[in-house]
Amino acid sequence: LSNIYEAFLKTTDQRKNGIYYTPSNLVDLVLNETLEPVLKNNPKPACLDFACGSGLFLVKAFQRLIDKNTCREDFEEKKNLLKDCIFGADKDPVATRISIFSLYLTLLEGEEPNKIRQSIKDDKIKFPELFGKNILCNDTIFDDLNFVNEDGKKFQTFDVVIGNPPWGVNPFKDVERGKTIKLSYEKQKSVKRNQSSQYFSLKAEDFMTNKSIGGLILNNSNFLMTIAKSFRSQLLKDYTIKVFYELSQANSIFFKKQQVEDLTIGADEPAAVVIFKKKEQGNKNEIKYIKPSLDSLAEFLKIPVIKSSDITDVPQKLLSEEDSLWRILAVGDKEDYRLIKKLLSQREIELKAGEGFSATKHKETSKILEHTEYVNAASIAPFIFIEDKKRKTPQEGLKIEVVRSGYDTNKKLLIKRRVTNDLRIKAGYDNTGYKFKNDLLALFFSNYDYCLMLSFFNSSLISYFTALWSAQIGKGTRGWLQTKELRSVPIPLEENILPRYKKEVVTLTEKILKTGFANSELINQIDEIVFNIYHLKEFEKQRIRDFFNVHHRQKRT
Repeated sequence: LSNIYEAFLKTTDQRKNGIYYTPSNLVDLVLNETLEPVLKNNPKPACLDFACGSGLFLVKAFQRLIDKNTCREDFEEKKNLLKDCIFGADKDPVATRISIFSLYLTLLEGEEPNKIRQSIKDDKIKFPELFGKNILCNDTIFDDLNFVNEDGKKFQTFDVVIGNPPWGVNPFKDVERGKTIKLSYEKQKSVKRNQSSQYFSLKAEDFMTNKSIGGLILNNSNFLMTIAKSFRSQLLKDYTIKVFYELSQANSIFFKKQQVEDLTIGADEPAAVVIFKKKEQGNKNEIKYIKPSLDSLAEFLKIPVIKSSDITDVPQKLLSEEDSLWRILAVGDKEDYRLIKKLLSQREIELKAGEGFSATKHKETSKILEHTEYVNAASIAPFIFIEDKKRKTPQEGLKIEVVRSGYDTNKKLLIKRRVTNDLRIKAGYDNTGYKFKNDLLALFFSNYDYCLMLSFFNSSLISYFTALWSAQIGKGTRGWLQTKELRSVPIPLEENILPRYKKEVVTLTEKILKTGFANSELINQIDEIVFNIYHLKEFEKQRIRDFFNVHHRQKRT
């Protein structure tokens, strides 16, 4: 029924309201971490999905309660479970009605058809009243949720709080219409205005006791983007996080966006799952950080594979102190974190980076580039002079939506903004001052040998750094490098580089530029020298080599 509900939604309505059908395997993952442990000691826990949509979480939770209480063939016992244990809220009246209908169907599962027919004939079947009782048509962010079942029993807190709240919706649009967000001012300050999932995450605490457990599916950008740092800080302040699943590596079996006829299924970005409790005393909690890997068997079965190497125990205190660790752990581990810190300690110069112009098809624009030489992502390959790959605007000119001035400066690297599956940075050198499109980023430098800079940015070491430091590369659907991340790349002062290393790098780079061809042997030689420039030990060099070797094998599989 949830699938049918989504099929009737227009794609524009999905985006506007942040509504996405939750895959069944992802619901099972959350329930395994939340409801199952509770059922060991409490066979009848109260469960809440405060953004229930069409009710998949509630139906699956109800099915597990029925199995635990071995009452599949006892209609009255199942009805009591439903009244006392299953609760949900959603602002969409159609979704809430579908939730209720799905729960009624679950209530009938396991019953003998002839017995049901006779009970209907004898007027003995009576479904519990759920609408406005257990299932509320309310907006959790703005409304008080008053759960009172048909027996008059009130529920304010719950043993299990679960769900997949809306992503990427701006609640402040309703604030402008006079509504009040039911969230403390401190928490409101910590969230990004257009990220409704952050509001729901912090709101969950209001429905929990010290013994409750929560499990939410969120967009993973909440844990990667620098603009969400205050939210992460508040989340760690409010909750003790037990388990965290970073699902970008297994996105294709969960939330991968796809087109089915005229319907868009899936989300624009990968998901993450947070399992949490209200803040416990002390700060010695260790978070089990899990990033399921993906191989051909996992993809075929639609089941994530979790190896021991995919699990890292991380002190919550450390995550509070080192926010960059969220990004690093998404593709690495704590040893990678230590190596990244070592690299950052050798950051001795300030880099400047900028974006290029944005072309458009809009007729109304008055900004046009005519008879202009420029370059774009198709012009870039590792270790090349840009002048060999320049383009010209068409005779009628190129319409420009966004013009960024000052970025046609001489002596710059031009770097492909989108990093492909090999996770390698690809940079070329421009000594002429071409304009460039916004599918490239420019790195400006002066008084620095361009051969050194070109070697750094085409090396395994810098590609490794950006893959771990970036919020998108290897973790999101776009895989774009940001200017802020480019400026963070650690580059040592030129005078601090040993003369023999500098001479070796320059000689090899000039050889590549002259021939226009960089074979693997030359690239490996440059990598080795760059490793030495950054004072890496052999095991650190091998970690970087292994990072790309393992990633290559996974992609090939």
